[in-house]
Amino acid sequence: MTLPKPRLPALPDEEQRFESTLQALNERIARLSVALGVNLAERVQLQQVVHRDAVLFQLHRVSPASIRHRRLLEELRGLLVLRCHLMAQSLPELGLDAIEHAAIDAEQQMLKEGFAPGADGFDLLERLLMRPAP
Repeated sequence: MTLPKPRLPALPDEEQRFESTLQALNERIARLSVALGVNLAERVQLQQVVHRDAVLFQLHRVSPASIRHRRLLEELRGLLVLRCHLMAQSLPELGLDAIEHAAIDAEQQMLKEGFAPGADGFDLLERLLMRPAP
């Protein structure tokens, strides 16, 4: 006879909301980066998008396609900045452990959905593994 697995306690509403928001942001960021051909796992490309200094942002000719490309880049940049702001603003309310847990869960969900590691420009798991023990 197999015993049922104990259920983990549900996250408080704020933590669940934060986690689902972070997951949705990460997914949109990853989809945009794939569509635009931007490899956010490469720190240089990530910084170029955030700082708008990439050649990607320069319009070589004005056409509907180039304007759409520029808008998608701006959306990608805005979502990257929004994610940082969301995490920073949520830290005092939720605490580091909850933020870390939500970020790990969101990153693992991205991998389950078939996104490459770092497709969303967020490499928390790698950073945590490299973090020195307390």
